[in-house]
Amino acid sequence: MPDNISPYVKTRAGWIATWLVKNVSSGDDDECQAVKEAEAGTTHFVTFITASTDFRESEINTEDGGAVKVQLKDDSTVVWEAWITGDQLGHFAFPAPIQMGEGNEISVVTDMTLVKGDDSQASVTFGGFSDDNRSN
Repeated sequence: MPDNISPYVKTRAGWIATWLVKNVSSGDDDECQAVKEAEAGTTHFVTFITASTDFRESEINTEDGGAVKVQLKDDSTVVWEAWITGDQLGHFAFPAPIQMGEGNEISVVTDMTLVKGDDSQASVTFGGFSDDNRSN
């Protein structure tokens, strides 16, 4: 099992989120970034990510096979990513919380560099909980 996946494997209806972070791009940026600040001695656990965009599929630069990339970062290290295309909502509820590095800032970033035009927007929301204990 990867080190950043919590070993809690008991089947549950869902994981609690005690904090939410969200951001919406301005419409002329190539990226939207939502950041959960670092807390000394504390580990953040991510339980879900939701991302959306208002661009239409015809606006994707298909020469490069483009889509909107969504990345979860532990400091600057990408630990999870997915792609959404064509005016879709992407909701990712993890079966077990993703454990991040102790004391690290975490962020969810959307990359829209392959979307044509400057008027498309993206939004991201992610949630989870923080604890001073870690699963090693």
